[in-house]
Amino acid sequence: MVVYVDDTLMVAAKLPMKLWAELDKNATVKKAAMPICRYLGAHHRLEGLDSPSGRPRRLSISMRDYTTKAIEKLISEHGRKLRDVQTQYIQDVEWSVPDDAQGVFSITCSSHVAALLFLTWVCQPDVSVAVQRLCSAVAAWSTVHDQALIRLLNSILNLEVVGELTPVGAMDVRIADWNGDASTTKYTNGLFIELSSPSSGRCWPLAWRSTEQTCSSSSTCEAETISLSNGLRSEALPFQNIL
Repeated sequence: MVVYVDDTLMVAAKLPMKLWAELDKNATVKKAAMPICRYLGAHHRLEGLDSPSGRPRRLSISMRDYTTKAIEKLISEHGRKLRDVQTQYIQDVEWSVPDDAQGVFSITCSSHVAALLFLTWVCQPDVSVAVQRLCSAVAAWSTVHDQALIRLLNSILNLEVVGELTPVGAMDVRIADWNGDASTTKYTNGLFIELSSPSSGRCWPLAWRSTEQTCSSSSTCEAETISLSNGLRSEALPFQNIL
């Protein structure tokens, strides 16, 4: 069972509704139990398992309603409609140029970035690095950060995280993870952990995170070792122990 503020998630192999009824005797639950469909503001679409056909079970998680509100909030301040873009990042040549001009979102940037941070935690691992860079800039927000924020929000509306796996594929799963910031000398720790089935080529996302390292590394090797150590101790090894 996972409880986060006012959201409760229960996973059980057998009799989940009976367990929920027992829980309801000792706690006040506003709504009746229901299959996982919306949790932490994200829409979860979990397809049933069809073993006879061999079709994989599929999970997709999206926060379109949440991102739409975040975009609308930015537009109301920006005063201009956003346009679709293919990438989440402005170019390094733009990001690395010193910029002392105060950005138009310098007062409200913390709110915008916090909304994006929650988005990355729940269902958008692919924008974690972009959001982390903006998090590190809220104390000295400039016009280049305005550009980066607008660019990022332009790209996220229709994104979702998807996992697919079959019972047969689950028998040979393994943990896979893969890991510069032009505006600072600090590297970024990054991790994405998934169950992957080499035989089927399908995978199931487990966890992701992106954080700026606390000090500058003297070499790429040092930075990668720190990132690997951080990811192993905080996420990868606990998952491996569970499995």
